[in-house]
Amino acid sequence: MILEKLEALTEIDLSTFVDLYRNRISVHRQQELGPNWDGVYSATSK
Repeated sequence: MILEKLEALTEIDLSTFVDLYRNRISVHRQQELGPNWDGVYSATSK
């Protein structure tokens, strides 16, 4: 997966960043985004 490749390219700990995007991807896969979705993601947690 792309996120694992990104993590492997740097010495910086990207685990929090990767977890955030994994969650966002999961949400997008589970929800019907609708025909008027403009590509904006509204975070529901920090």
